[in-house]
Amino acid sequence: MSVKPLLLADDGQEAAAKPIYITTVAGYDLGLSHYLIGNDGGKVANPRHLVNAYRRLRSDSKALSRKKLGSANRRKARVRLATQHELVANARADFQHKLSRRIIDENQAVIVETLKSANMMKNRRLARHIGDSA
Repeated sequence: MSVKPLLLADDGQEAAAKPIYITTVAGYDLGLSHYLIGNDGGKVANPRHLVNAYRRLRSDSKALSRKKLGSANRRKARVRLATQHELVANARADFQHKLSRRIIDENQAVIVETLKSANMMKNRRLARHIGDSA
């Protein structure tokens, strides 16, 4: 697994709270073909991180399943597969962070539809794509 360095700094000063006047409001709808659809008609394409990495994940998973239990090569294959899963997770988190940052920079109030993704995941035909976009 990878080691992630972390640095926290605090200067000890707290900024005074300012009154907030809402001038721009945005509403968003989540989807599968488009990741996000705004109330102004703007669409954000779904990056499909899992679909793009699926071939590598599949081959690494097969390679892991062929290794003998307890062997050093199995440990290496497991780490390789975990690294690929971590890359997908990091790409998703990065995309969501950049998108959310852009949305809150442009708007002062954001309204988002609530979805019960756990119930949607019960559809076995769409579960992988729902999980990829959720």
